Amino acid sequence: MKKLLFSGLITAFCLWHPLAQAQLLDECGTGDTPPELSEWLQKLDHAQLSAENISNDTIWLAAQIFLVHAPTGAPAITLDSLKRSFQVLNRRFAPAKIQFYQAGMPRYIINQIWSNPPDKQIATLMIDSFNLNRVVNIYFTNLGSQGLCGYAYYPNSGPGGPISRGAAMMSYSCSGPESGTLAHELGHFFSLPHPFQGTSGNPAASTAERVTRDFNETAPRLPANCNTSGDFFCDTKADPYSARWQCLSNPATFDINGDRFFADSSLIMSYAANTCRDIFSEQQMNAMNATLASTSASRGYLLARQRPSTSPITVEAMPLTPAIGATDVQPNFAHFNWTAVPGATFYHVRIKRAAIPTMIKDTVVAGTFLSVYDNKMNINTDFQWSVTPYHENDFVVKPITWHDFRTSTRTATNVFENEIADITVYPNPIQQGNQLNILRQNNEPMDLYMHDLQGKVVFTHLLTAEERAVQLPADLPAGTYLIRLQNNVGKSKTQKILLMP
Repeated sequence: MKKLLFSGLITAFCLWHPLAQAQLLDECGTGDTPPELSEWLQKLDHAQLSAENISNDTIWLAAQIFLVHAPTGAPAITLDSLKRSFQVLNRRFAPAKIQFYQAGMPRYIINQIWSNPPDKQIATLMIDSFNLNRVVNIYFTNLGSQGLCGYAYYPNSGPGGPISRGAAMMSYSCSGPESGTLAHELGHFFSLPHPFQGTSGNPAASTAERVTRDFNETAPRLPANCNTSGDFFCDTKADPYSARWQCLSNPATFDINGDRFFADSSLIMSYAANTCRDIFSEQQMNAMNATLASTSASRGYLLARQRPSTSPITVEAMPLTPAIGATDVQPNFAHFNWTAVPGATFYHVRIKRAAIPTMIKDTVVAGTFLSVYDNKMNINTDFQWSVTPYHENDFVVKPITWHDFRTSTRTATNVFENEIADITVYPNPIQQGNQLNILRQNNEPMDLYMHDLQGKVVFTHLLTAEERAVQLPADLPAGTYLIRLQNNVGKSKTQKILLMP
């Protein structure tokens, strides 16, 4: 098995996806478990862990979703599809008594390079910059340049701090509900190796996992080694197939005893086709639970975050601006406002053309206000918009109520003219009085202006060539603002941020 070293850390790189999710996928490089994790897996007491899993309550873990896209693009997955993917994820993890809720609304990272990172070192910078503490950080981007569907970091490895270590990195093309990639990557995140680890390179080697599960074989046959080879689990069948294979196909491959391999295509951690993979074995579930057994366990820091108490949302958000049937909406600087809904912590907003159903906006906001100033709406054109309330425990795809409006001629100033590329401000949302970071590739002085949504400048700061952060005033009211960065030749970049109390 080829080992990939990444900044001295072992990483699992999984399931290459060049075209469409339905087709069988070619072989990918994958990292074996680090030696200390391999040793830990071999020492697990599965009888005790199985009994504990039966008696324990469900563990709820916060997942922070990051959606990465280029400044001129949008996330290559709909939010409804993402919700369905998490519904499937929770179904697959339910037997392990592990469930996921949202740490907050999805966060958008707008950056040309990170929207298709050319290598994992570049992606590491993003993880180091944005990982949140005590949550499962999951990034959705395009990994086409790397030829990957996704990868994840084993416990105690990868970028981030001691309570934000590692992440799962997903490619949009492999993130739909029908894909097993998200569950597969989170299996790695919670310590699970591939079942073909150490076997696929030379299935007939003495060190490869053997088909037999008899530890008392008669010589010259070699006894079972499932607890010290392969994925170290004896309730997963020996697997020599590190390239995509069809359900139950099991090409004729034999171990050192001459026994034919019959790998289990239903295992999520295998490389069987997506139509097959759906389960974790009992011992795999034991291992994942052991990473969460206490606050001192490798992923135990995730237990410190309390799941919010929520109630079902029973009413809709009602549109305020534009009014239903409005005909005077500015296409390049439109404001959308709606009523607050009890229990909702964020809102899913969609905007589409009416005649040709082209989605213009598919986003999530924390408040009851959205400004659209990206020139994606045509003048004198019929559009529709909708707003759907959600909270952290809500992955339900809800019916949509569309509201009609029509744009007028373009009258507002285009804030994207003469734009500076590849500047991102974060975190977003940001707490009042906190430090706002500026990620930029250029080294030039810039003026920073902070506008409220009425256009008033509420804060200014001159950034030196070396500065990459600025302290925001603590007395600014919570709400939505525009951050504008402008250089000395008049080029600028504007980004909306949400200031939280």
